Amino acid sequence: MKANWIAKWKMRVWLSMAVLVFFMPIEAMCNSYKEVSLDRKVEISELVVIAKVVSVSSVACGEKVSCAVVHASDVLKGRAPPEIVVIFEGPIAELNPPCCEIGSTYLFFLRGDGRGHFESVNGPYGVYEISSDCDLPSLSRTT
Repeated sequence: MKANWIAKWKMRVWLSMAVLVFFMPIEAMCNSYKEVSLDRKVEISELVVIAKVVSVSSVACGEKVSCAVVHASDVLKGRAPPEIVVIFEGPIAELNPPCCEIGSTYLFFLRGDGRGHFESVNGPYGVYEISSDCDLPSLSRTT
């Protein structure tokens, strides 16, 4: 009787594993971050700016994070302080935007972190480098 129960239990375990393997995607997406639409990025951003990176620090921002000080040339949404501190490297690598090279210009979709710093609203999809050979007119809105 006990041997019959063990055989049934083993069969259930194997069937459960087979079902799980069958329904698992072929390519796992565990460490990815989904990009939201441009409209959604603008909607959830406190601050949307085109800004140039003037300095980078891994000490001034806090433990296990790196930040950049940027100066906005164009404010598309919100009120930008003279110096914006953007966290671009933190403990979760999948959330890190492709940023911040000193002297480079980026389009930032940002939200405050509650400590005076800003961070990307959509992980790696909330910051876009603007090519240096791109001559942009001023895009600041007037209100």
